[in-house]
Amino acid sequence: MQVVEIVIRNNTYKISCESGKGNHLLRLANSFDKLVSSVSQKTGGFGPEIFGFNDKSGTRWKLSVVPLGGYVKMLGDTNAASVPADQQELTEEEKLYSFHTKPRHKKAAVVFAGPFANMVFAVIAFTIFFSIAGYYRTPPVIENVIEGSAAKQAGLLPGDTITQINEHKIKYFEDISRVIMSNPKTRMEIEYSRNNEKHRTSLTPLIIKDKDVFGNTIERETIGIISVNTLKQSSFLGAVSLSVSETYHTMCLTIKALFHIIVGKRSINEIGGPIKIAKYSGQSAKKGFIMVLYFMAIISANLAAINLLPIPLLDGGHLFHYIIEAVIRTAEKVQVKDVKCIGNERVSNQTIGFYIKLKSGDYINDDDIDSIIKDLYKTKLFASVNAYIDDKKNLVIKIQENPLINKVVLKGNKLFNSKELLNNVIQSKSLTILTETKLQNDLVNLVTTYRNNGKIGVKIEYDLNKLDGNRVNLIFKIKEGKTSKIKDIRFIGNKNFSENELEQVIKRHSNDIFTRLFRAIFKGGNHYSPQYLLINTELLDHFYSSKGYIQNNIQPIVEVDNNNQTELTFLIDEGQQYLFGNNEVNIETEIQDLSLKEEILDFITEENDKIFNRIKINNTVEKINKYLNEKGYIFAKVNPEYAQRDNVVDVTYRVLPGKKIYINQITIDGNDRTLDKVIRSKLSVAEGDAYNISEIQKSRKKLMSSDFFETVKVNSYAVNDNAVNLDLSVKEKNTTSLYLGGGVSLPGGALIKIDLKDRNLFGTGKELSFALEKSQYVFSTDLEFVENNFNDSDTSLGMGVFYEKQDKPNTTFDSCDMGFFTKLSYKVTENLTNSLRYSYKYNHIHMDNKGGQDTDISEIILDRKGKHQISSVGYTLAYNKLDNLYAPKEGYLLRLSQDISGLGGNVNFLKSEFLSFYTHPILSKIDDDITLRFKMAAGHIFSYTDENLNIGQHFFKGGNEIRGFDLSGIGPRAEDKNKSSLGGKTYFNLTQQVDFPLPKLYDYAGIKGSLFVDYATLFGLDDKNKKYEGKYYDSKLVRVSPGFGFSMLSPFGRLRLDFGFPLVKESYDIIPSPNVKFSIEAGI
Repeated sequence: MQVVEIVIRNNTYKISCESGKGNHLLRLANSFDKLVSSVSQKTGGFGPEIFGFNDKSGTRWKLSVVPLGGYVKMLGDTNAASVPADQQELTEEEKLYSFHTKPRHKKAAVVFAGPFANMVFAVIAFTIFFSIAGYYRTPPVIENVIEGSAAKQAGLLPGDTITQINEHKIKYFEDISRVIMSNPKTRMEIEYSRNNEKHRTSLTPLIIKDKDVFGNTIERETIGIISVNTLKQSSFLGAVSLSVSETYHTMCLTIKALFHIIVGKRSINEIGGPIKIAKYSGQSAKKGFIMVLYFMAIISANLAAINLLPIPLLDGGHLFHYIIEAVIRTAEKVQVKDVKCIGNERVSNQTIGFYIKLKSGDYINDDDIDSIIKDLYKTKLFASVNAYIDDKKNLVIKIQENPLINKVVLKGNKLFNSKELLNNVIQSKSLTILTETKLQNDLVNLVTTYRNNGKIGVKIEYDLNKLDGNRVNLIFKIKEGKTSKIKDIRFIGNKNFSENELEQVIKRHSNDIFTRLFRAIFKGGNHYSPQYLLINTELLDHFYSSKGYIQNNIQPIVEVDNNNQTELTFLIDEGQQYLFGNNEVNIETEIQDLSLKEEILDFITEENDKIFNRIKINNTVEKINKYLNEKGYIFAKVNPEYAQRDNVVDVTYRVLPGKKIYINQITIDGNDRTLDKVIRSKLSVAEGDAYNISEIQKSRKKLMSSDFFETVKVNSYAVNDNAVNLDLSVKEKNTTSLYLGGGVSLPGGALIKIDLKDRNLFGTGKELSFALEKSQYVFSTDLEFVENNFNDSDTSLGMGVFYEKQDKPNTTFDSCDMGFFTKLSYKVTENLTNSLRYSYKYNHIHMDNKGGQDTDISEIILDRKGKHQISSVGYTLAYNKLDNLYAPKEGYLLRLSQDISGLGGNVNFLKSEFLSFYTHPILSKIDDDITLRFKMAAGHIFSYTDENLNIGQHFFKGGNEIRGFDLSGIGPRAEDKNKSSLGGKTYFNLTQQVDFPLPKLYDYAGIKGSLFVDYATLFGLDDKNKKYEGKYYDSKLVRVSPGFGFSMLSPFGRLRLDFGFPLVKESYDIIPSPNVKFSIEAGI
C-alpha cells in the first residue's frame, strides 16, 4: 500500500490514495479503472475521527486525531489488516466489488499499485530536482588524499584515476561513494590508472563521525580521497533518465542497508520512524522547497523498496502470498452449486453457459473464474463482466451487455454518400453488436478517409440513441469543413532538373486521365492530403534515384493559409550523381551447375559509366529469381550488394540458389467426375520436372479457365531434401447447362431460345451443345461436338451441323442455309490461339415480295437468286487478354479471321474480318464497376473471279452495330419500290461506351446504365459489268448515333435495352419506330 507524506506544521500524515468503487489508486490517475474492488474507508492517522466525508461512490474519507500513518479498508475487509469479512453481511451488489471476490491477478495489481505509485512519485520529484538544481558528474580522478586516511596508507596519489572497486566499474566519482555505502565494513580491491599504467591496491574504509546536510551527527565510512565536484545542467529528457536511475539505486541501497542491519554490518539506530521522518521533513523545509522535494523523493523510493519486501502485512508479503499460491496451486477449488447470471437482457443464460463451459457440480478456483471472465469478454457481447463465488457456493456472473445496433445513421456527409461510407469505411453494421474497439476504429477510418480526400479539418462525433431492449441507433455527426486546395508547389535546391521536369513527376491525383477529369468536375480540382504528400515525396525520391542521385534527401514543407489554401515546398538536397561500375555474380561454391554463372550474367544489362539506376537492378534481380525458379531452385535468393568508390557504384549479385527441387509425385483429389488424364493434360508440369512455381501457377490458371472447377488448390509437401509431392485439390462445378427462354426483341420481334450444353461430357473434357432460336426474322438450329485436348494436347477438334432460315428485314428476299463444319483449334502461346476450319454450306435465295409482284423487286436481287454451294476454308487468330470472355471488366482482345471459298462448290470469294475490344475500370478508386469500352470491327469481301458476289455473302449491318438504326438499316439499298437492303462488301464500326451501376437497382437486380456513341459504315456492291449503275444507293458516309441504355442480369445473359439517336445518316437509311433496341449480350 502506498503512503504519501503530507507535512503540516512539521506533522506528517500518511494518507493512502486508493480510489472508490470501480476505480483504484487515484495516485495512478485511474489507470486501474474497473479492474479492482471498492474502498469502504480511507483514513489518515489513527483514533477518533476529526473530519470526514463520503464521496459519490460511497467511500468514507476521514482524518483522525493521531497524525501518524494511515490505512485503507477495502470493501469486504474486517479491518485494516485486510482480513476477509463474512460474505453474508454483503449485498449482491457489494459482493461484485468486494476485494476478496476478485481474481488473483487483479488483487495483485491492487497491491502492487502502491509501491509502483511510490516509484512514479520518486521519478517525478527527482526529475524536477535535477531539472532545477542540476547534477554532479565528476570524473573519478583524485584531486587530493587526506593524510592518515585509508587511501594514503594504500598508496593512492593525486592524479590517479580509479577505474574499478571490487567487481564494480567506476565511471564517475559519485560511483565510489555508492559502492562504499553498499558494502560497509568490507575490504576494497581497487584498480586505478597512473600515467596510463594500470595498478591494483586494497584498503578498508575508516568509520568517522560527520554532520549531514541538516547538521545532524552521523557515522559514515570514508577512504579519504577528495575531488572537485562538477555540476552540470540537464535537459528534461536527461533529467527523466537520471531520475529513473536514481530511483533504482536508492531502492537498491535501501534494501542493502536493511540486509546489512540484519547481518550486523549496520546499526539498528539508523532506522527512523514517523518522528524521525517528521524531524527531517522540518529540517528539509528550512533548506527550501528544492530540498523538501529531494527529501520526499528519497523517502518515496525508500517506501517503495520497503513495501515490496516479502513481509506479512506489507504489500510485498501479499504479493509473495499470491505468487506462492499461483506456483503451487494451493487455491482451494469450490464445488459450484449453481450458476446465476445478473444483468443479461438479450443474451440468454443458456448462451452464457455455453461460453463458460461450466455446469452445476463442477469444481473451480480463482484461475477458473478468471478464465470464465476472459472467455466472456472474447465473445464481444459484453461491455463488462464480473464473477465470484457467493456464500452459498453459487457462481454469480454479473454482466453488462454491449448494445445491439438498430441502425447506423450518417449526418453532415456531403463528399461521400452514405452507402459508400457504410459499405467501405464503417465496420459497425445494423443488427450487429456495438463494441468500443469497433467504434473507435470507425472514427479513425472516417477521419483518415476524409483527410486523404482533402478534408484536413474534418471533425467527427458520435451519439448513441438508446432504444428499448438494449438497442441503440449509432449516429455519426460529420463536420467536413473546407477542402484544402493546393495553391502552389515549389522546389528549392533542384540544380540538375528544372521545376517543369519535377512537376511532371508529381502525381496530382492519379495517372488515370478519367479519374482526374471526374475529380476536377465533381470534387473541385487538386486537394491536399497527407497521403498526397507522402506519395509525391516518394515519387520525387524515386525519380532522383533513377537518375543516379541515390543519396538525395527530400523534405516537404506544408503551409496552410486562413482560406485553407495549401502551399507545398519540397526542399531538395540532390547529392552526388553516381554511375554504374563493375558487375559481378557470386554463387555458392557447392553448386555444380558450371554454366549457371554465365547464364545469370546474361541477365545483367547494366553498362559501365552509365547512370546508376536502382530500378534496373531490381528488375535484374526479378529476372534472375524467375530464371532460377524455372530451373528448380525454388529457395533461391538474389541479394545485390553495393560498393561506392568515387562517383561509381560496383554491384555484386550474391546468388544463394539453395538445393534444386524436383517434383516426385502429383496426386489429384476431388475430381469425382472429371478424369485424371483430362486434368493432367492441362498441367504444364509432370513427375520428374524441376519444381517451377510459374509453371505450377500457369497450370492452375489453365484448370480454372477450363471452367470445369469452382476452386483449384495446389499444395506441395517435401519428401526429402530435393523432392516434393504436389497435391492438387479441385472442387468441380456443374458443367451442364440448359437455357429455356423467351422474350421480345426490338426490332426483332418475339424470341424463343433453347440452349443445351455440356462442357465436360461424362468427365472427358469433351463438349456437346445443341441450340435452337426462333424469332420474327430468324429460325436457326445447330448441333456441335468438340474434342478438347485432342490427342492429349492443347489442341481441340470440333464438328457440327447447322440450319438457318432468314427473312431479312427491309429486303425482298429470304435466304436458307444448311451445312456442316469442322474446326481445329490450338494455342500458339499462352494468350494467342489459332483456329482452322472447313465449312460446307448450301445456300438458297428466293424472292419474298411481301405480297407484291416480281416487277417490284430490284434487278440486282433477281440476278442473284437461286441455289449455291459454298465450300470454304478459313482461320481465326485471337490474342485474348480479357479477364472473362463472356462478361469482361478489364483487358483486351484482338481477333483476325479469313475465309476463302472456291475449293468445290460454285461460289468464289475471299472474306477478311478484324475485331478489337478493350475495357477498363475508369474510376476504380470510386467503383470498379464503372468501365469504359472500345469495340472496333472491320471487314471486306470480294470475288476473285469474273462473277459478281452472291448477295448472300454480303455483309448486312444495322441495329446490332449502330443502335438507333434498324436491322440491315445502313449500307447499299436498291432504288426500287421496297428500297431493299443489298448488303455491302466493306464495313467498319466503332463503339465507345461507359457502363455504370445504378444506385440501389444494381444491388437489387444487377441493373446498369450505359452511355454510348456508335459509328458505322457499310458500302460497296459488285457490278463488274457496270450493269446496275444508277439502280442503287451507296455511300461511304460514317453514321453516328449516340444514346443511352440499361442492362440487367437474367438466366440467359445480360438483357439490354438501348435508345439510340442517329445524328449522322443518309436519307435512305431505315430508322425503326419506336427507336428502341432489345437484345441479349452473349460475350465478345
